[in-house]
Amino acid sequence: NDTIDQTLAHMHRDTQIQGKGGKQFRTVTRFRDFTDVTGDIYQLFCRGIAVPQINVEIGVPLAKTPAIIRRIKQWYAENRPHMHYPIILRCTGASSAWLSPAADQPTCFFGFVVYYADDGSLSQEGLHFLTEVEKLLAEEGGRPHWGKYYDEERYTWRDIYPQWDAFRALRHQLDPQGRLGNDYITPLFD
Repeated sequence: NDTIDQTLAHMHRDTQIQGKGGKQFRTVTRFRDFTDVTGDIYQLFCRGIAVPQINVEIGVPLAKTPAIIRRIKQWYAENRPHMHYPIILRCTGASSAWLSPAADQPTCFFGFVVYYADDGSLSQEGLHFLTEVEKLLAEEGGRPHWGKYYDEERYTWRDIYPQWDAFRALRHQLDPQGRLGNDYITPLFD
């Protein structure tokens, strides 16, 4: 359909890959070129994309998701940005882990991907889209996935994680010399 063709055209332009493309293109073409498959669940659903990419995932309270989607649609209609790849949504229940993006609330994660081109460059338009939508989600109290890319300056950790100070105190109690720290988490938690 037109949406798939448009997305593939953007990906071809941004990654500078001609022809059918690589593994990253299968994540889009599967919606048009589907077939019945059989196998164990791990064979069918655990398919990572082993190509260089910037991957962002921000969790927001599930109850706010419809309003946030409307906000993104409005922003998109007003700005008509270049969308490198479709937005990925996944929802999960609340977590009891203090620093989980789903801490104490059912959560909807908004995911974004910008693939590197063959020459190692990144689509500046794709990055702009990613940056603007991350900014919007942060304004809505979004919590970034700790293992993916995010702009740390967009977040006030104490405001979005109610147990932030309790975690820091427990961390200090269990690791007073900071032996389990590193260049990333030590300044984050101190």
